Amino acid sequence: MPTEYTVRPMQRADIPELIELGRAMHGESLYWHMNFDPGRVSAVLEMAEISETFFCDVIVDADGKPVGGLLARLMDTFFGRDLIAHDTLFFVSSRHRATSAPAVRQLLERYRGWGSYRGAKRTFLATASGIEPERTARLLDVCGFRQVGTVHEA
Repeated sequence: MPTEYTVRPMQRADIPELIELGRAMHGESLYWHMNFDPGRVSAVLEMAEISETFFCDVIVDADGKPVGGLLARLMDTFFGRDLIAHDTLFFVSSRHRATSAPAVRQLLERYRGWGSYRGAKRTFLATASGIEPERTARLLDVCGFRQVGTVHEA
């Protein structure tokens, strides 16, 4: 029987679990060799919980444990005051990637709706972690995002 998932706003009580999820993402990503600071992660998530300029929704499993999520924020551009929504991170635990696609779609719909509601002229979602980039790109295409650029590392 497939696992049931729910998408909801992050709650402060989720932060310890999200730190561990972040640690797993960090270890799987291109950034594995860089410092991981749980205190920094906690501080950013605490700020995201109370700020209207942040979007932070999580995917939780049937036990209510976070297994993925999306953190994004509104910002203005360097050339004007119009707002854009841009993700900071988007991640689903490797154990749940194959079974959580409907919840991921819902999460991305909520993000797009949030960006629109908050007045963003553009809503972006990028992938620069090196974790399954082709699979992520296909998923984003299916969910209505279109590729408008690339990310290159020197």
